Amino acid sequence: MELAGQLFDMLKAVGKHHNFCVGLLIGGRKDVDVEKERVNELNILICTPSRLLQHMDETPNFDCSQMQVLVLHEADRILESGFKRELNAIISQLPKRRQTLLFSATQTKSVQDLARLSLKDPKYLSVHKESVTTTPTLLKQIVMVVPLDQKLDMLWSFIKTHLQ
Repeated sequence: MELAGQLFDMLKAVGKHHNFCVGLLIGGRKDVDVEKERVNELNILICTPSRLLQHMDETPNFDCSQMQVLVLHEADRILESGFKRELNAIISQLPKRRQTLLFSATQTKSVQDLARLSLKDPKYLSVHKESVTTTPTLLKQIVMVVPLDQKLDMLWSFIKTHLQ
């Protein structure tokens, strides 16, 4: 949940300067009624499986039919915490035509099972020494300090400049 809070804070700060609204739905929060009022106004939801499932079941007019991307971060830890049943229930209620991104530090059997259930023709990327996706030894890295409100513009400019 700590990671969810960090991601929310970062996206909320960036969202002030761009046209999107982000919400945080995690357990242990007392403002469920406020969440229910605002949840359909959000472009990005950062949430735990149990809290998302709670809103899918209890929040009037909660609509996931337009969801385009589902990101499951730290899927191995989510599954270790016993959320497999919740994830399966969530996935069954989502549009079939969506992109699902599943990130995991480890490739456990439960992560592979989840991938088989929820991903169509999945692509696996593994980062280890012998992998083609490992960090290139000649990679040039640059650090730029940019004010928060200029980060997305700077990133876009950088990408356009360096595309080949």
